[in-house]
Amino acid sequence: MTQAKIAAVHPKIAVIAAPVDVRSKAKPFFRVWSGRDHFYTMDVDERDRCIKQYGWSDEGIACLILPTQTDSSEPLFRTWNTANGDHFYTTDIHERDNAINNLRFNIEGQAGFVFKTQVPESVPLYRLVGPNDHFYTVDASERDRAIQNFGYASEGTACFVFKP
Repeated sequence: MTQAKIAAVHPKIAVIAAPVDVRSKAKPFFRVWSGRDHFYTMDVDERDRCIKQYGWSDEGIACLILPTQTDSSEPLFRTWNTANGDHFYTTDIHERDNAINNLRFNIEGQAGFVFKTQVPESVPLYRLVGPNDHFYTVDASERDRAIQNFGYASEGTACFVFKP
């Protein structure tokens, strides 16, 4: 039965439109590794350039994020530390500004769009920090191995994204 027919038969029932399937609009957020820094991008050419020209290792798709903003999504800011080569991603503009103003990071724009709170089908994107690297994963086991075996510390949930 259409929304119009439901409203005609039951005028006191509020008809709520089905939510937009935002997951179907999400695109791969690729992860590459330099041996020192994890880098994430939606740009296939940028990923390929890191691999072919600079010798970075392809680590596949970290997660799926949105290329454009929806009503409930937020920008995922991308920054880069010129001193140690670390890429840092955050949805918090104050955290981004602190990294730029006090920690020698440069703004590289927006990596894409994500969610600050969980939406249907989304999962946490865990953020970890190592001596010279920020690392992001949707895999709790991978997060735990990075902490136990590679000296990373958990910084909690960066945002919510979709699994590949």
